Amino acid sequence: MNYNTFLRFIFLDGMFDYFEMTQFNELTEKVEIYFEEKNNPPEEYKNDKLESKGFYEEVRICMITPCVGVVVFFI
Repeated sequence: MNYNTFLRFIFLDGMFDYFEMTQFNELTEKVEIYFEEKNNPPEEYKNDKLESKGFYEEVRICMITPCVGVVVFFI
């Protein structure tokens, strides 16, 4: 099983419909997971002309997993 398949069990259902995992770094004391938002507008807006307003700066979300002693960063 690869990391992408495994992460589908951890994250909310449908997350991978809107985000793509671009990088996974397993380091000694932490794990970093990078996601990018897909250009996937909702079905009701498929026929409309949409204009991108850009993206925000990347965000770091830290999750400490005490059972295995690893810090996980979602970026």
